[in-house]
Amino acid sequence: MKARSFFQVFLATACILPLLGSARPAQAGKKLVVAFFGIRDKGFVFGDEVLDRLDKAVETVLGEDGIQVIPPGKVGDQVGKRRCKDVKCLKELGKVFAAEQALEIKIVRSGTVCGVVETLLGTGGRGRVTARMHETACEEKAVHDVLRETVPRLVFEVTGWTGASAKTGDLPVRLSEDRIDRVFGKHAGAIERCIHDQHQRDPEVKGVLRLSYVIQPSGIVGRILVLSQEHRDTFIVECITHEMKQMRFPPFSGDTMTGLKREFRLGG
Repeated sequence: MKARSFFQVFLATACILPLLGSARPAQAGKKLVVAFFGIRDKGFVFGDEVLDRLDKAVETVLGEDGIQVIPPGKVGDQVGKRRCKDVKCLKELGKVFAAEQALEIKIVRSGTVCGVVETLLGTGGRGRVTARMHETACEEKAVHDVLRETVPRLVFEVTGWTGASAKTGDLPVRLSEDRIDRVFGKHAGAIERCIHDQHQRDPEVKGVLRLSYVIQPSGIVGRILVLSQEHRDTFIVECITHEMKQMRFPPFSGDTMTGLKREFRLGG
């Protein structure tokens, strides 16, 4: 709780504005260009080699989605040692590279907890500034996994970008059970840790946790409801719902998928 308060204060004083409204649909056939200003380690957690690898991970995951990334090295070559102190400066530098969006990532630390603060800035005159923060362990793998999962989702939330062939006709109307299961499978390890941690905290919490959830056309998980009354207000619900909110499903062209069910067997 102490770490969470620290990060809330950090965001409140960072002059970062939240996104208002929903994502704009990406224009079919148009290349999305993002100027990536790299990862700044405000908590002095990692060395240069680790930061270089994390930068590369961000470039790679965005490239996999068909996004043209202006890498930190090229940005640095153009702007030299100039450092931006405010949002206006970052947006202006993004325009230098004909980029629709400018991306900056910071790592902050409080004790053993790190906050990954991702800021996406539209470079147009009315471009929005959107920030998301994710808490994780102060370890390279943990931060790496957060970045690969959350940066593409942030880009989609802001721009509506769905990939290299961003055409509605190329998207399925809805997701099959198999595609949904594959995404859950990628998070199986984290979910198992939630179950293990719940058993360590209170082994009397048993049975089958039943959840209802929705998937938005963007691939983002929406509202999650607890169906098994005995599990309400337990750690396992908080842990698994947090993990589900990190999931990124393939986008689809139909309406929001509602009434989806998921069960998790606990100890006993």
